[in-house]
Amino acid sequence: MLAALGVLVILGLLASVFLAHMRLETAYAARDANNLKAHYMAVAGVEDVIARLSADSPVVDAYSDAWWPGDSPEMIPLGDGGYTLTVQDESARINVLSASPQTLSTILGGNREALAAIVDFRSSAKVFAVEDLGSAGIGADALTRAIALCTVLGDGKVNVNTASADVIQALPGMDANAAQATVEFRRGADGQEGTRDDFVFAAPDDLAKVPGLTPLRVAPSLPLIKVNSNIFRVEAAGSVRLGTRVVSNKRVIAVLERKDGQNVEIISWESS
Repeated sequence: MLAALGVLVILGLLASVFLAHMRLETAYAARDANNLKAHYMAVAGVEDVIARLSADSPVVDAYSDAWWPGDSPEMIPLGDGGYTLTVQDESARINVLSASPQTLSTILGGNREALAAIVDFRSSAKVFAVEDLGSAGIGADALTRAIALCTVLGDGKVNVNTASADVIQALPGMDANAAQATVEFRRGADGQEGTRDDFVFAAPDDLAKVPGLTPLRVAPSLPLIKVNSNIFRVEAAGSVRLGTRVVSNKRVIAVLERKDGQNVEIISWESS
């Protein structure tokens, strides 16, 4: 009798352990499934931007175009979750590999030591990303400004339709006042980027239409500006929800290049 009772106790313990193990395996399987869903939602976000760029005119690129989701994009619903998009025009930045020392000096806020370090570093080492400049020993503040305002992609020309005031200020012949006037003029009467009343520069010469600027004033910057772009950096964040609770988040960062008009190719891909 005692032996039988002992066997039953052992079987009960084994059953409890088995059930706990099964619950854990089920939880792990559900987690992995949700992570996979979130990843493919992020992938869907990148595909969304590819479709937008393919349908968009390559002649002019501005924040009023469909490829730009806005400063504070809402989640685009998909299945039991969705994705949010951040799209950056790489031509809205200064190319740190080809910019003149004067332009870089403005970008760096006049930091001469950082400027000298970057000029020396780019002439002696391969720079695959702006973050690589950290190896040049330029200091945290200078590196932060460089990451925010520079790129290593593109043809070295700045898209005046998407560049920030800090970037426009660094162009030859421009200063802080001219740059701010350009951005305000571009935003239109409502002061908002990406709305119907935006002024879109159709050609580099249109920069002279900004109040206070003249053809003579903008002439030095014209060889370095353009009104479109062919390289875009996309960050797509996929999320899976259970009710109101987010159970999984995955992110994809892709660099897209628009070639031959509207043919879009992926030139780099990173997921996390």
